[in-house]
Amino acid sequence: MSNILIQTGTATHANLANVFAATVKQPKNTPPYYADLPIAVLDSILGQRATKAKTIEKHLKAEDGFDWNLWRPISVAKWKDETGLEVYRRWDGDHRFHMWNIVFPNAETIPCIVYEVANESVANSLFVKIQSSRQKNLTVEEVFVNDVLAKDPSALQTAAAMAYCDVCVQLDDAAPPQFPVGTTVPVGSKSRFTTKVRRFKDSVALQMHSKANPVKGSPTTGVEFTKLAATVIRDVWGTNETAIRPDTLYGIALLFSYYPTLAAPQYLPDFITFLRTFAGNRNSATVTSGFKQTGGNVHNHEGESIALGLATELKQDVVYPAYPKKFIMIKSIKDDMK
Repeated sequence: MSNILIQTGTATHANLANVFAATVKQPKNTPPYYADLPIAVLDSILGQRATKAKTIEKHLKAEDGFDWNLWRPISVAKWKDETGLEVYRRWDGDHRFHMWNIVFPNAETIPCIVYEVANESVANSLFVKIQSSRQKNLTVEEVFVNDVLAKDPSALQTAAAMAYCDVCVQLDDAAPPQFPVGTTVPVGSKSRFTTKVRRFKDSVALQMHSKANPVKGSPTTGVEFTKLAATVIRDVWGTNETAIRPDTLYGIALLFSYYPTLAAPQYLPDFITFLRTFAGNRNSATVTSGFKQTGGNVHNHEGESIALGLATELKQDVVYPAYPKKFIMIKSIKDDMK
């Protein structure tokens, strides 16, 4: 850390206020303060990342025990609930919290730095801002869940689409009663099938291909393609797998965007039968990888490669019905991969 502030030109602390006049504003909110708080009242906020015993063990072994010189108080958010009762929640320092309880098993309090916020939604919003700038960044799923809890409009829209498609994201530390372990985040979906946010959003954003020729009842929007792709995956692999691979989900949704007739109510069972027979006892990762190879495994066109591989196998299958098969124009996908 330097005592010198580097900038273009010459500046002293005396005139820094003028230099930053356009960006320095009146401080917001109230300053945080230090306090020893009762351990019993310090639950973690919803959406926290998982706390791992191995991480605590690693830090204790690295320093040959607990070292006060490396200790930082945990961060706690404080607000009042609708009855006026003060609520305290840990929002940074879960590993330090549990380390403290291991090292000082008889302690009733723990050193904290307390931030006063308006409510839990604000706490979740600030959690994302703080954690995303740390060395160990939040995962896409952790950011998403906290954005949902913070009532971010875009995240809520994605959460609604997930509920519609009956999929969800799962955090290891989901806490009852809102998010019981083994159930779902975000609220609205009761599915036990999880997937990844980024590829799910890509799937929902799909549009029907300009050369598609859908029959009556065919899906026509990205969220419908995604919902039906998830339905197919659950039917084929759901007995043994609860994590829906994002590449499988996107590849099948993309296939439906090119050839929506395949997903029409009267033909979707035929597609499921084909895929179940083709997969046999192989898991979704193996089958999806095979489709990708058949489709050329083209760099930056992973989804198209999977869709092309699927389309190729469908065209060659002698059992798959001839009528929906005639809508599969391989050239449409190949042209988009050039």
